[in-house]
Amino acid sequence: MGVKVGDVVRFLDSVGGGKVTKIINNIVYVEDEDGFEIPAQTSNVVVTATAEMAKNADRKENFYAPSSFTVPKSDNRKPDNLAEETLPDAPETAEGEKLNLTLAFLPVDAECIETSDLEIVLVNDSNYRLLFCFASGDGDCLSLRRSGELESATEITLTTVSRKDISEYQHILLQAIAFKRAKDFEAKAPVSFKTSVDVTKFSRRGCFKSNQYFDVPAIAFTVVKDDIAAGDDKVLTKDTAKELAAAMKAKQQPDRRPVKKSKPAVNNDNKFVVDLHATELLDNTAGMGPAEILNYQIDKFREVMDENMRHPGRKIVFIHGKGEGTLRHAILKELSYRYKECDVCDASFKEYGYGATQVTIGNLKPGGR
Repeated sequence: MGVKVGDVVRFLDSVGGGKVTKIINNIVYVEDEDGFEIPAQTSNVVVTATAEMAKNADRKENFYAPSSFTVPKSDNRKPDNLAEETLPDAPETAEGEKLNLTLAFLPVDAECIETSDLEIVLVNDSNYRLLFCFASGDGDCLSLRRSGELESATEITLTTVSRKDISEYQHILLQAIAFKRAKDFEAKAPVSFKTSVDVTKFSRRGCFKSNQYFDVPAIAFTVVKDDIAAGDDKVLTKDTAKELAAAMKAKQQPDRRPVKKSKPAVNNDNKFVVDLHATELLDNTAGMGPAEILNYQIDKFREVMDENMRHPGRKIVFIHGKGEGTLRHAILKELSYRYKECDVCDASFKEYGYGATQVTIGNLKPGGR
């Protein structure tokens, strides 16, 4: 049966459903009982009532409720028992006791990765159910894209993104709470995964990698691996309860302003060595985001360079660390545009390891600094 505007449908890959408000290409937009419009592929929905049946229905909620639920009569009495959803959890495994969550961007058309629309899929590889919400945006303000409950050992398509709307996913947020139904379980700390996305990667085939969860290449983000949150080294179990409580208490206190360290460059055999790690430049980074820290590091780099530009031949080693290379790329950009007369090379690996750049001050041109 083809899906039409006004039909009442339910989702095949998750709990819930609603009324079809519009259809664009192979995407249907389903309005649920809370008024949220949820996009889904036509292949992922099934019609439970035609538009004509819905129009003649006496009770709207009968069509919004999944078939596995019983809607009680409105008689101001609490029902003795409401039927739970009938989808059972997958058989549990020993490995599944650790939380593993992955958020992935998959091309709808694997043959045309560079131009295809994208599916955003959440993989729950654990014995736990999830209450989740997913939001995105192109700035500080985010929009809710999908929320709900996800069964154990299951994946769900959160949304399908057209190429023209990809800029709205430069910042993504996934929050989740793990639990089990009708059985005891080990408490897991709430998950809050927020990251920035380089949307230009979606136009490059080489950025899509093979993975253990999908048959097609994907750009995947590890949200939690074996109970450890991405970018964290602490296990999300009850063992961290005291630390979480202490962190929440500290959060209630006013943020302290970052304290700057007055640490001069070290002169080593006619080389000035400047460590640009945030821990070396600041006593604390309370209240500072990654962008603010990076700007402070670049300001320190410029300060050192400007102080030494009148000393041709002087060598300065900037230690920036390996990491993701963000600070190194920012330094190289500064050298390319602001300090073109200087020579640049990687610093000695034996002395400084990977993650250091050596700058040799060049001769200033007439009218220079």
